[in-house]
Amino acid sequence: MPFGESKAERLEWKKWLQTNRDFLVVDCGVPVHVVDDKNQWWHFLGHGYVPECFNIDMLSKEQLQNLKQFVDREYGEDFGVTVGKQIGLILRKQQETRP
Repeated sequence: MPFGESKAERLEWKKWLQTNRDFLVVDCGVPVHVVDDKNQWWHFLGHGYVPECFNIDMLSKEQLQNLKQFVDREYGEDFGVTVGKQIGLILRKQQETRP
């Protein structure tokens, strides 16, 4: 349990995982250990990677699109999550380089 986290916060995270885990892992390609660990999830959202194990560049175009839609829906397009911005940039770059 992270320091200072209340029982209600742990329960809320557990419910969030039950709702979103399969989609994030299967449809978005985010590794289980990143999704299951609240601190790693927030690190990934803030930086686009988890040290020594996962980077947003490892995702396919479809996974990136799914993750971008999830981040926008879950946190709002104006949330300012780094990973959402990175996905947008990657997808735009892919469109520009398409013949």
